[in-house]
Amino acid sequence: MKTFNSLYYSFSPTVAIVVAESPVLSQMVRLILYPLITTLHIASGVFHVLSFTRELSAIASGTVASGLIGTAYLTPLLAVVKMRTKRSGRRN
Repeated sequence: MKTFNSLYYSFSPTVAIVVAESPVLSQMVRLILYPLITTLHIASGVFHVLSFTRELSAIASGTVASGLIGTAYLTPLLAVVKMRTKRSGRRN
């Protein structure tokens, strides 16, 4: 963990300054983070609903978080790849 912290804090202040100074970049970062924050909020709700059994709540909330994060971040990427593959197939 010390290695991760050293690496992270070696560049993160510079990145934060660049993002804070650019309104466009700031909005892009927000758009990227919104799905993650929403996913964690939903997973937290699942955890609390199932809090009568800690093991099940941990497994269920982890599964929900993993699935939603995968869906939120991989689906757009896969859609772009599929569209590009279709376009290149038409050209051939």
